Amino acid sequence: RNAWAGIGYVMLGNAYRDRGDLPAAEAAYREGARRNPSLDAAPRALAYLYLNHGRPEAAAVQARRYLELAPDAPDGPELLQQFAR
Repeated sequence: RNAWAGIGYVMLGNAYRDRGDLPAAEAAYREGARRNPSLDAAPRALAYLYLNHGRPEAAAVQARRYLELAPDAPDGPELLQQFAR
């Protein structure tokens, strides 16, 4: 599988998020994750999207997936702290 598969959808999701189109951003991030299940950027983006828009349970699921894929992620401790409150 191509290591870059799915990254275009994450970038598209970022563009939608920046425009305020959250449903389209979520759909793009999910498609990125579907096309490349080992791509850590997709669950990371979903975790922050959900966290910033009042969906903490969904954010926690995606944060765990992100940290499974990238256990040494520099933002890992900060992200986990969001759920310790």
